Amino acid sequence: MLWPDQAQPLRLTFDPEALPEHPSAQLLTFGLPLLDELLGAAQTRGQVAHAYYDARNLQPYRLEQQVRRDLTVPAGTALALSPPRPAYVAAEANSQQRARQAQAGKEIARMERYFADMAEELDTRMAKAKAKGEDIAPLVQRKAALEHEAATRIDELCRKAGVWAKLRLRNLLHLSVPRLFLRARLSGPKLPPI
Repeated sequence: MLWPDQAQPLRLTFDPEALPEHPSAQLLTFGLPLLDELLGAAQTRGQVAHAYYDARNLQPYRLEQQVRRDLTVPAGTALALSPPRPAYVAAEANSQQRARQAQAGKEIARMERYFADMAEELDTRMAKAKAKGEDIAPLVQRKAALEHEAATRIDELCRKAGVWAKLRLRNLLHLSVPRLFLRARLSGPKLPPI
C-alpha cells in the first residue's frame, strides 16, 4: 500500500507464512499500532470513492443498423457514421432546486411588478396631492410600509424556494459511466431549399 507520507509503497501481510517469500513485508496482527492507524485512516479517507465504469459494452450490437433505422435522411443522401466514442458526461443532480428557483423567480418577478405598480400609483397620488397643496405625510408613510411589505414578501419567497437538508455522509460512490457519441456525415446531391 502507498501510505500518504511515504514515497515508496509499504508491503504488508497478515500471514506469517508469507514473510519468507517477502522479507521486506511487515507482519500485521491485531493490537499493533500500525494496524489501528491504517484502520483509522481507512475510516476517515475511505468514505468517498470515484469509479469509472468502463466495462460497459462500448460497441453495442448492430448500432449502425439501429441508427440508420431511427434516423431519416433525404433520398439519394449517404450517411457515414464514425465508430462510437465514449465520453464521460457530468449530470446535474439538483433538478428540484433548479425547478424551485425557476418557479420562485417567476413569482418574485410577478410580486415585484405588483409592488412597482402600487408604488407608481402612490407616487401619482402624492404628486396630485402635492399639486393641490394637501398633506402627503400619510401617503409617504404608506409608501414606506409598501416598500417594507415588498421586501418582506420577496425575502419570504426566496427562503421558500430553497431546498434545505441536513446530511451526514456515511459513504459516497461517484460512478462515472461513459456515454456513446457518434459522428454522422451526410453526403449526396445538393438539395433544393425547403
